[in-house]
Amino acid sequence: MSFLVPIMALGAAAALIPLIIHLRNRSRYRVVHWGAMHLLESVVRTNRRRVRIEQLLLLLVRMAIPAAIALFMARPVLTGWEALPGDAMRSAVVVLDNSYSMEAGSGNQSNLARAKRATDAILAGLPRGSDAGVVPVAGGGHPVFAKATADLAGLRKRLADAPEGFARARPAAAIEFAAGRFREMGHADRELVVVSDFQRVSWGEAETAELRRCAAGLQAMPVKPQVTLLRCGGEPVDNVSVGALSFSRLAIGVGQRTRITATVRNDGRSARSGLRVHLKVDGRESETTEIAVGSGEQAQVMFSQMFETAGSHYVEVAVDPDAILADNSMLASLRVWSRIPVLLINGEPSPEPLGGETDYLEIALQPFAGSGRLSDLVRARVLEPGQLDQKALADTRVVVLANVATLTAEQTSLLEEFVRLGGGLLFFSGSKTDVGWFNAALAKAGDGLMPLRLRPPTGSRTDREMQTSIAADHFEHEAMVLFNNPENGTIAGAEVWMWLPPEDAGALKTAGDSMTVLARLANGDPLLIERRLGEGRVIFCATACDADWSNMPMRPAYVPLTQQLVTYLASTIYPPTNVESGGELVLLLPPEREGARVKVTLPDGGSQSITATAHGPRAVAVFGPAWHPGLYTFSGEGIAATHFAVNAPREESDLRMLDERELAGVGATLGADVAATLDEYATLQSRRRHGREVWRYLFGAVLALLAVEMLLEQWFARRTT
Repeated sequence: MSFLVPIMALGAAAALIPLIIHLRNRSRYRVVHWGAMHLLESVVRTNRRRVRIEQLLLLLVRMAIPAAIALFMARPVLTGWEALPGDAMRSAVVVLDNSYSMEAGSGNQSNLARAKRATDAILAGLPRGSDAGVVPVAGGGHPVFAKATADLAGLRKRLADAPEGFARARPAAAIEFAAGRFREMGHADRELVVVSDFQRVSWGEAETAELRRCAAGLQAMPVKPQVTLLRCGGEPVDNVSVGALSFSRLAIGVGQRTRITATVRNDGRSARSGLRVHLKVDGRESETTEIAVGSGEQAQVMFSQMFETAGSHYVEVAVDPDAILADNSMLASLRVWSRIPVLLINGEPSPEPLGGETDYLEIALQPFAGSGRLSDLVRARVLEPGQLDQKALADTRVVVLANVATLTAEQTSLLEEFVRLGGGLLFFSGSKTDVGWFNAALAKAGDGLMPLRLRPPTGSRTDREMQTSIAADHFEHEAMVLFNNPENGTIAGAEVWMWLPPEDAGALKTAGDSMTVLARLANGDPLLIERRLGEGRVIFCATACDADWSNMPMRPAYVPLTQQLVTYLASTIYPPTNVESGGELVLLLPPEREGARVKVTLPDGGSQSITATAHGPRAVAVFGPAWHPGLYTFSGEGIAATHFAVNAPREESDLRMLDERELAGVGATLGADVAATLDEYATLQSRRRHGREVWRYLFGAVLALLAVEMLLEQWFARRTT
């Protein structure tokens, strides 16, 4: 026996109250001897036995009443018994696999259609008055996945209309959530059914530890549900997918060629030759090629594309349709820029040519300025530190602080908010940099703008033994990989005379992913360090951007280096436009667009309207979660069209399923029965024994005990009279 509300069972201790009252009252009388007592002793002796029996009967009945009340309020359940009369209602939760691998199937029916049909049969077989719920394995947010309900007919109707899911199956999380659903359900006869194709990638060894944790949680429940694994899936089918799509994450300019590389995977059992791979640009067919991919292998296809207009563009790489449509294509949203607005804060202006702190940098970022033949992607503005304010940041994607001594608290706060919302900040050191202010205001307690605390300048402009150079290295960072090809120039060997070293070099090792060293000096000190802060990025350079502390500005690699750093930082100002199913789509807008209505065009051609809200110094329009893969387009009055690409995850493209032995192992882990068909499930149900609630009978016993107590009291009173 177990209890649905076990804490109420403690109330059974109230049975001791009548006993305590009886014992206390019995000890209160006094014995008084009087002369004629011996004449009544025989009568008293006879009555005493009768009274004791009567009192004992009343005491037992009165003790049983509070105990029975406490037990029926604790809702006891008898387990391992056949059903009791009139108590056949059940609580059932179906864990439905709606991941995109269920789109596959055999014949003319998908595995998802089979799973929904099996779920409908389970719901239809529940007795009248039962309650039920459906939990998705891959999310989805459809009304069918709302709270448990006793409206089984309505639940079955919503189930029939529910669309497929496009996220990866997460069975352990779904089973845990399903177990929690029983808290809102009212019957002791409980059943949890998992309906899935039991794909190896989702149910394999990697999930074993999580499933064991689920099993422990199920065993710890006051009333344990009967667990069943019901397979709904045919034989595995061949499947080819576009597994990945890579392209330059840096800002792309008008007229610049960008390379798009697609990885095509063959998860089938036979090789594919003559497989056509298509590239579409902005919805129009651009290029088609044919490849061969062996069984279990992958191949890469490269396309080159140039965009003639600025704005949001999208590309799609697709293979010919097969068993699963969701992974036959992959979309990518790209933003093409005519200009990247960059704000240069000159900490040491000078009227002399190339004498100002940002003079070299301005030329490097805009090498074609005034030529009339070619145009620059970067548009740089130069301001002095005192001119840095909210207005200056309004139309800026990257801020460069060049040898700036200090900033006001208000300016520092503005820059922090700018970076946290996705802005880029590039900090160059110099002779005017106030290290004390830097450490206190910018490198505070790990949550400031700068990645680490600094020591005073080291090196010498005259003593070569105190100088160093930029170390040669194979670069991994996206902003630096350009220099792995010698044809693009090299920064290795550039002389560095003065620099700001870190106060604690060990802090870089313990910072984890929050800080990354892009390049180092020959003595081991970091030259370029990146810090992620909110949605934006900060890059710190330990030396100056002019020719006072190094000879880097005189080297050919200075132009591509500064442009790579700036375009990398510019590429992070906007929230991602390429997301996985279930992600949020976020569009940043100018602050004056707060309250504007934004139209979201959905992949199926429908649309929804959302309202832009304030978020720091900007307005944002947020849509999501976006579960259905495809192209989402944000537009509105005065708002340029922006494309968002939502792709299904590719883990489930491998359609191999657990074999019977492996599925039996999963069942053993969960303490579950396994059924391969609905008929097998029905057979399991017919021979199972379920626990039954007996509180109704205890409630009847309470009423009966109250009646017995009243009748006994009256009977004994009449006899005494």
